Amino acid sequence: MDDPIIFFVGLFCFVLAIVGAVMTHLEFKNLELQNKK
Repeated sequence: MDDPIIFFVGLFCFVLAIVGAVMTHLEFKNLELQNKK
């Protein structure tokens, strides 16, 4: 890697995307559980 800053920024964005996807998935699961009650 010539520029480690670009690598870290890309990795940070990648982690944020994964966290966002997981949080969204959990929110939808919670909504489904509430609707079933």
